[in-house]
Amino acid sequence: MSVGRLLAFLLLVAWPLSAAAADPAAARIDAALKAQVEGKATGVVLIARGGKPIYFKAFGSPTYPAIPKPTRQTAFDIASISKTFTAAAVLRLVDHGRLDLDAPLRRYLPELPAATEDITLRHALSHDTGWPQYLSGDDQTMKTSQEVLAEIAGLVRERKAGTGYRYSDVGFVALALIVERVSGKPFREAMAELVFRPAGLRSTGFYGDARWRRDPVAAEFVKGESKGSPASFHFTWGLGGTGQVTTTADDLLRLNRALTRGRLLSPASRALMFGRGVSTGGRRPVGGPDVLEVSYMAGLFHWTDRKGRHVHFHGGANEFGTNANMFWREEDDLFIAALFNSGMMDETFDRTEFMNALLPALDGD
Repeated sequence: MSVGRLLAFLLLVAWPLSAAAADPAAARIDAALKAQVEGKATGVVLIARGGKPIYFKAFGSPTYPAIPKPTRQTAFDIASISKTFTAAAVLRLVDHGRLDLDAPLRRYLPELPAATEDITLRHALSHDTGWPQYLSGDDQTMKTSQEVLAEIAGLVRERKAGTGYRYSDVGFVALALIVERVSGKPFREAMAELVFRPAGLRSTGFYGDARWRRDPVAAEFVKGESKGSPASFHFTWGLGGTGQVTTTADDLLRLNRALTRGRLLSPASRALMFGRGVSTGGRRPVGGPDVLEVSYMAGLFHWTDRKGRHVHFHGGANEFGTNANMFWREEDDLFIAALFNSGMMDETFDRTEFMNALLPALDGD
């Protein structure tokens, strides 16, 4: 090969690397993630604009090399982001004329006592039921649908519905019971029919699904100690509708496109899911000066930032090590899925610091 041809070849090979290195946004993102994630958590970060992925990175652990480094195909436990899926199923049934948002839960669950007549589906979707935050037991306490329904029926409420936000898994468990009963199918099957398949999701399921015996799924770790994985966890109604969904970053992006582009919901339901909800009274899922006027509705926190842009977010965390984040900003159609399978119980990783470092890097602030 002549010297001229060799130089041309070397330039052709080197150009993509040079172009990538010259991208100031990519360089800023790399620097922010290096500071906030490396050595603190393991997982993946996917960033998209206009529905098109523009950045992906997977993180292993130099501190705990026994933790496998995930890939683009790895599914993660997303904990409370599962509520977004449940809300989508409820709104799909509303669109089909099978549920009424302003009807009492007792219309669909007559086992509930008359004292719960004031609680509507809308209240449950906005954490405004007056129920406590959790049912009894931990995240792996096995419960049947009949057992959780009986427990909910016996709960002592501290206030009536409609009197203010109070984050409550219990309301979303009740919504999942309603999805199962109204659809006439087991909850997991109903979710696949109402949400997973219509949204085009490819690698999404629940704890204990057979697919996790063949598809890559992240085990979860706390300070380097394995706590199991969605393949070994068992589905329990103690988390029905409020947790247990396992999915990939790419499937979360697909869900976002299906919800925001009108493929899953009617215009009215979409406006509800991405509109202002019940004020959280100051509770912020992510701290910092850029999170203003926070409310909750239909499986998402909603806020405006200092530039007046509308943000929709849900996070998820559990005792097994999960720390999951799903972020969408309307005005510039910015989507972020950050899924970690270690770090929740590790004091070195902080969700607020992570988001408050990543967003300025993306915006060039």
